[in-house]
Amino acid sequence: MGNNTHSDSKDAFSPESITAQLERILASDTFADAPRLSQFLGYVVNESLSGRTDHIKGFTIAHDVFHRENPTDAQDSTIVRVEAGRLRRRLNDYYIKEGQRDPYPDMNVGTRRGKSCCKKRASVENRS
Repeated sequence: MGNNTHSDSKDAFSPESITAQLERILASDTFADAPRLSQFLGYVVNESLSGRTDHIKGFTIAHDVFHRENPTDAQDSTIVRVEAGRLRRRLNDYYIKEGQRDPYPDMNVGTRRGKSCCKKRASVENRS
C-alpha cells in the first residue's frame, strides 16, 4: 500500500508530488522526442509551483521558452497557441497510455485552455 503524499483536498497536490509527476512525464516515451514541448511543460509547472501563475502569459512564454526577440509580435503569440495545443494533445496521449500507471493518474500536470498546472483531472472514462 502506497503512502499518499498529496493534500486531502481533491484539487491540490503537494509540490513534491507535482514535481515527481512532471519528472515522470518528461522521462516518458511520449515526451522523449519532444524537447520543445518538454521545456514548455517544465516552464508552466515551475512557474506555477513558484507562485508566478500571473507570469504565465503568451508573451512571457514566447520570450522565455521559445526565445522570441519580440514576444508581442502576432506571429510569436501564434507559436505559443499552436505549441500549447500540441502540448495538450501530447499530455492527453500520455495520460491515456503511460500515465494510467502513475501513482496519481488523476493529477493534471500541464496546461488546459486558460488554466495551468496541477489540478485534479477527470478520469479518462468520464471524458466525452
